[in-house]
Amino acid sequence: MTRYNTRPQFEESLERRRVGLIALLLMWAAGAYFLVEYLRMELVVGSLASGIPLFLAVLLFAFSLVPLTSALGRRLHPIGVEVSPQGLTLEFARGAPRTIPWADRPVDAAYDTRSAPRDRRHPPGMEVTVWVPVPGRDPTIPSFRPEELRVSGKAFDEIRKGMRQAGFRAVAQTWSRTRPGDLIQFLAPDEEARPAPAVPARWSFLGRRGMLETPGPPRDLDKDPPKPGTP
Repeated sequence: MTRYNTRPQFEESLERRRVGLIALLLMWAAGAYFLVEYLRMELVVGSLASGIPLFLAVLLFAFSLVPLTSALGRRLHPIGVEVSPQGLTLEFARGAPRTIPWADRPVDAAYDTRSAPRDRRHPPGMEVTVWVPVPGRDPTIPSFRPEELRVSGKAFDEIRKGMRQAGFRAVAQTWSRTRPGDLIQFLAPDEEARPAPAVPARWSFLGRRGMLETPGPPRDLDKDPPKPGTP
């Protein structure tokens, strides 16, 4: 049983939520000011330019949906990850920890940047991004948006070992030039690799290099995964 600290990512998500909340309040305050100004110009002054404050108010209230999503729509990340023979445990700042057995496929996919050039990698201790399915309102149906968690390469190697012992095989493919590294899917023995999400190409001085970058071919990292329960 090994525990890995992921509090820096939790604090980063908490800071994004605070910034989003401040931006939301500022935009609402500015929108309310322009709305009051519109009413004053329309009812008291009777100016022909009264539509301008109304337009600005509507615009601010509409764009406030962006910080609203950042402040209230994002879930906070776990503060710790524990890898044990039983499964993967996510520890949160509030509430009980959540344990997912290896047989339930706690990690659906991962993005490993350890093979990427050094200047394109995540900060030390955050080399791998894993996507953990989250139960939706119906516990039997996963949420549309999984838990995105950055972990160290050592933690991911332990996670991959647990997935392999549960009978899942790791299939990797190079994602794109703009996302160097390997996109890894954990598949059951009877499953085929899913197409990797297309990544928009970068803009260059002479124009776009192509509408989409094509991922590399899938390759099995675990050609013969052991049967569930075997070491």
